[in-house]
Amino acid sequence: MKVPMKSLRGLWILLLISTKTKDAVGLCTKPIISNNSVIDGSDTSKDTFDEKSTVRFKCLPGYEPTSGSPQSVTCLNGQWKPAPGSFTCQKKSCPIPSDLLNGRYELLEGVEFGAVIKAVCNEGYHMVGDDTRMCMANGEWNGREPLCEVATCGAPPAVPSGQLQYKYGQELQYVCNSGYTLRGGSASADTVRCLGNGSWSKEPQCIVVSCSSPNIPHARLVEGESGPYGFRATVRYECNEGFRMTSGTGQMVCLEHGWSSTLKCEAECTNALGLGSERISDEKMTASSALSKGLLGLTWHPHYARLDTWGRINAWSPATNDRSQWLQVDLGSPKRVTGIITQGAKDFGVIQFVSAFKVAYSDDGSSWRVLQDQSRKSDKIFQGNTDNDTHKKNLFSPPFYARFVRFLPWEWNERITVRMELLGCDK
Repeated sequence: MKVPMKSLRGLWILLLISTKTKDAVGLCTKPIISNNSVIDGSDTSKDTFDEKSTVRFKCLPGYEPTSGSPQSVTCLNGQWKPAPGSFTCQKKSCPIPSDLLNGRYELLEGVEFGAVIKAVCNEGYHMVGDDTRMCMANGEWNGREPLCEVATCGAPPAVPSGQLQYKYGQELQYVCNSGYTLRGGSASADTVRCLGNGSWSKEPQCIVVSCSSPNIPHARLVEGESGPYGFRATVRYECNEGFRMTSGTGQMVCLEHGWSSTLKCEAECTNALGLGSERISDEKMTASSALSKGLLGLTWHPHYARLDTWGRINAWSPATNDRSQWLQVDLGSPKRVTGIITQGAKDFGVIQFVSAFKVAYSDDGSSWRVLQDQSRKSDKIFQGNTDNDTHKKNLFSPPFYARFVRFLPWEWNERITVRMELLGCDK
C-alpha cells in the first residue's frame, strides 16, 4: 500500500522529536557549588553534562573540605547525586604555635587562614625575628619564627686607678660573641673557677656555630639551602601531601645550641579501612594462590589476612614462594589510601613473615600501578616485619586514590605469610 509523502514527512518529524527527547533525558545542568569551592579540572566551561558524567570539586586556596564532604558528584537521571551543595569548604587551620621560650604568643584571631598571632617576650628579653605572623593559604605561618633572647650587659666599666680582683672559689661566666658557641655546648662550659693556686680552672673556647641538615620524615625543604648551616641560617619545611605538622611551625633557625625547634609531620586520614573489622567481606579479598595442606584439610585463604587474626589458620600464604604472588583487596569504591600495617604469623611454631614488599593499586582491577620511590625513580620497596607478631606501619607519601590495592611480597622469612590492615579514608 502506498503511504502519502505528507504522512511520511510527519513520521520523520515525529521520530526526530522522539529521538531528541530521548537524548535529552539524563542531561544535567552545571552544578551549583557552595562558597569557597570551584569545579576541578576542565569542566568549568561546560553548561550541560551527559548521563553518568562525574564532576569533581576542590576548595579555594586557604580552604579544605569539611569532614565527610563528597568531593565528586555524578549525573543520574538528570540530577546530581549526591547534591552538589553537600560539598562544603572550611578555612584551613595553622598549627598551634609551640611554647615560645622566655615569651608567649597572643592568639588575636584564632589560628585559621588569615588569622594573625603576636609574639611577646618576657621582661629581661628582647625579640629576634618577626613579632607578628599570619596564617597562610598552605596552612603554615609566614615570616621567621621569633626568638626571645636574654638582655645582657657587657664587661663592667673600668674604674680609674682601680682593678677587679677574684678570690679562691669565685666563678666567672663567659659569653661568646654572636655566631659562636662555647666548646662542649653544656651549661658548665661557660664557667671558670678561681683555684687555690691562684690560676683559673680551664681556658674556655668559642667556636663557630654550625648545624647539620635536619632529618624530618615525611617533610620537604621549601626554603633555604642544603647544609651544613651557619649561625642564624633559616630553613622552612612543609609536610608532604597527606601529612600535617603537629610539632613546630615549619621554620627552623640555627642557634648556638642547635636548631630552634623540632618539627614533626604526622599522617592525616589514617583510619582502618575495614580488614580487621570485617567491614570488607571475605569475597573482596583475593590472591594469586593459596597454600593448601591436603592431608590436614587446611587452606591459607586470602580472607585470613586480617590483622591480629588468630587460630590454627591465621594468615594468608600462597601456594608457592616467589615474587609473582599477590594479595588483593577490593575496597568497594575509590578510597584515599594513606598506609598499611603488616604482621607475620606462626605455623607449627615456625616464625614466618614478609620482610620487604611493594604495593600496587588500580581503579578497575585490571590496570595496575606500583608505588614509586621518587628519589630513586624506581618501584618503592617497603620494609616489612622482623617477627611473627609485631605490627609494622608504613605510610604512603604521597597517598593515592584507588578501589583495588595489591600487596606484593618481595622478601620473606621461611614462607610468604601476612596479616594486614589498610589505612585511609573516604575523602
